[in-house]
Amino acid sequence: MGRQNTTDKTKEPKKDVQTGSSSGLILNIVLIVLGLTFIIWGKQALDTMTRIIGIFLLALFVAEIVIFIRSKTRETWEKIGLGVSVVLAVFGGWLAISPGSFHNLVNYVFGILILIYGAFGIVNSVGFARASGGLWWVGLILSISAVAMAILILIQPDFLKEIIMIAIGFAIVFSGVTGLYNWVNVRRAQKIIKANSPLVSTSDMKDAGSDEDK
Repeated sequence: MGRQNTTDKTKEPKKDVQTGSSSGLILNIVLIVLGLTFIIWGKQALDTMTRIIGIFLLALFVAEIVIFIRSKTRETWEKIGLGVSVVLAVFGGWLAISPGSFHNLVNYVFGILILIYGAFGIVNSVGFARASGGLWWVGLILSISAVAMAILILIQPDFLKEIIMIAIGFAIVFSGVTGLYNWVNVRRAQKIIKANSPLVSTSDMKDAGSDEDK
């Protein structure tokens, strides 16, 4: 019993170094490459992701049809599920065929909301200035900036796509670089622990086994 436990303890750290550390390194490298892809090819990456989502929704529709056909009961909830899958299939087909039109629609809605918010902000800032004064101009500047951004989004809808994908790309790259830094530190710590850990000799293992037998 003593010999088996000692052998397992000496092999366990080596297994962690070979498997866990390697997978962590690969994951961090993939994150960095993915983030750089979003930063460099933001619009193309967004279109590709949207098409993948659309194809996934179409695949769910096909799977729902197969399940409905093979079902013998065809209860009410199954018919409702089939109806929902039809709607999702239409939406997924739109995403797969024309992802750009979907993005433009989202950008226009987002731009209109920002425009309305900025217009209300301008009105409130002017009213605040007439009522009490103070730092009313700060809210006015922010509101005018919001209106300017909304107009830019409505005129150039691709502008928002690029900003969003670049922000996501930087976040992913930061996560990958941080994980890679932590991986290097963990790797160094594992090597130090392995170098400083006492090696168990064969004679010591035999002595431990004989002591337990006694």
